Amino acid sequence: PAAIVLGVGSTIAMRSLAYSYRVRLPAMERFVSSEQESAPQPGLAVGDAHIFVTAYGADRLGLVARLSECISAARANISASKIITIGDDIAFMMVVSAPSGGADALRKSLVAAGRQGGLRVETSRIDVSTPEGKIGRRPSLGGAACARVELLGVDQPGLVSRVSSFLATHGLNIQSLDSRVYSGAAHATD
Repeated sequence: PAAIVLGVGSTIAMRSLAYSYRVRLPAMERFVSSEQESAPQPGLAVGDAHIFVTAYGADRLGLVARLSECISAARANISASKIITIGDDIAFMMVVSAPSGGADALRKSLVAAGRQGGLRVETSRIDVSTPEGKIGRRPSLGGAACARVELLGVDQPGLVSRVSSFLATHGLNIQSLDSRVYSGAAHATD
């Protein structure tokens, strides 16, 4: 696995550098391993109601507490979550599992609590019709290896598009993406 991470990481870094200088590199070979290192998807009970919650707005003290209090009061549970701050803003993504009879009231409560805290909150129901109650319908990755790829280079329009297209073309799935431009970073002109 370490060799795969280094190999994929250095190949992508070289390709990204090549994009900056308009150099064409040979096609990358597909890396396959029998080990699965990705975290398991949360299991969702068929009898419960499941809600996908997104919320975003200006970051303020107590916003996580405000939304989690609504969830707790509804006797619900956060099954999975990602919370991130970008600049002065905050964004939430959560899968909330609740007793079936209280899901609509919980959705309204979350929207109202978010509004009071200056957040825009949107909710949608999740259909748990997949095998074993797993979230989503991800394509099977078979025996594919997982790797963490870090790319550091000159910022330029379309960079994420080119890298993600390259990965998809070579059968590599992106499960998480974190990108940022650091202050004082150079920008490509062409």
